[in-house]
Amino acid sequence: MSPYRSFAHRMAALDHMTKLETGINTVIKMSRVPPKETKKMLTASDEEQVRNTPLFQFMQFIFRETDLGELDIEKVGDFSYLFSVKDSPVPGLIPDAKGKKTCYITADMFSSFFSDDLGISANSEEIRCVSEGYEQCEFLVKANPLQAYQIALDEYDRKIIGLKIDDAGMDILEISARLHMNEDEVAYRMDVLQRYGILDEDMKATEIGNTYYKYRLNTPIKDEDDFDPPWTMMREISSAIAAARSFAEAMSEQFNQEKKVLTPEEEEKIVNLVEESKKSRSFAELLAKQMKEGKEE
Repeated sequence: MSPYRSFAHRMAALDHMTKLETGINTVIKMSRVPPKETKKMLTASDEEQVRNTPLFQFMQFIFRETDLGELDIEKVGDFSYLFSVKDSPVPGLIPDAKGKKTCYITADMFSSFFSDDLGISANSEEIRCVSEGYEQCEFLVKANPLQAYQIALDEYDRKIIGLKIDDAGMDILEISARLHMNEDEVAYRMDVLQRYGILDEDMKATEIGNTYYKYRLNTPIKDEDDFDPPWTMMREISSAIAAARSFAEAMSEQFNQEKKVLTPEEEEKIVNLVEESKKSRSFAELLAKQMKEGKEE
């Protein structure tokens, strides 16, 4: 038996999913983040530091604006983040799907945001879902380390790595003098390099550190893009999301008005469409499948 209670519920769920994804696609297109702001979150060492970054606070904003729920950070790892989402409407779209993870839309949101707006490819997986009986949905996002290094580390970090490769015993005071940097800043940077596995617990360069250093020596350093972060245009983003969702809702209402009475064949086709939506990674992918099938017919 389908987890959807009725044909009416199937239609309402499909409408809701369409509006959610329309809002998500809209915000992704408008939310490119400058590398210097992404770096602040990448170098944060704990959950509280992540919460205090403008980038994470913006992520909370877009989750609220797209009606995906209340976002928080549960754990910070090496280029991995365990996010939690409370009050998500997604599990409720399939109320009888107990024991199953249902929030593919939210998981895709994280992957798309990291890839398209932060410039870091990432794998996102829902590991806990309200539909499984948990109080909140949780998502593990693992970012590509090399791409994260390129944003999080700069020329001064490379110089510190080089000095530690040349002289593993060089201490913070000597590095500070050689690079004309404040001792506290050197200590902070070395702590970040240690967390990234570039320096070991004895502050010596690891194999990863040696590999990264050689890579940076042979890779030209690009000028960092400098542009306004998306949180300077939050009003415009909110308006764009509202407009996109209104359009999606209008299209749905028009369909419902034109199709007040459906034949059994039409109803079965729409039921199959909703069932197929659960197997597709996005509504856009679902539409592409339907268009392809239409051409083949």
